[in-house]
Amino acid sequence: MKKLILLTGLICLLLSASAAKVSSSERAKSHFKANYSEVQNETWYAAPDNTMYCIFHQGGTTDRVFYDSRGYWQFTMVSYAPALLKQNIKELVLGHFDGYRISYINEIQSAYDEPVYMINLENAGSIKVVKVVGDDIDVKQALTKE
Repeated sequence: MKKLILLTGLICLLLSASAAKVSSSERAKSHFKANYSEVQNETWYAAPDNTMYCIFHQGGTTDRVFYDSRGYWQFTMVSYAPALLKQNIKELVLGHFDGYRISYINEIQSAYDEPVYMINLENAGSIKVVKVVGDDIDVKQALTKE
């Protein structure tokens, strides 16, 4: 009798655990709808490592929302033209790189306090990619135009 009660309890536990299991795709799409409810035109992609992301366009930006293999949000990358960059970031960068112009921005939003900006800069002879976090600027790539 004890074995029967134990077996019944184990079966109930397994059934409730499997009923509560949410697929990674469902979890990601649920997070997306909760945080981007106004978006209607997203396109979803699966990567070979079982991660997933979606892309959508709004107000002059291209947004990419990335999820891990279990469907948990990792980060969002928003790409846009220089006209949409916050003025204080623009002034900070151009103050350090006289003679350059900003050609494109990738803003990475994550669970950290501040976004990370990957900014493309150009002048007549070179291209730079700089990383901006708060007031810190780090040159990640420097190329010479030919």
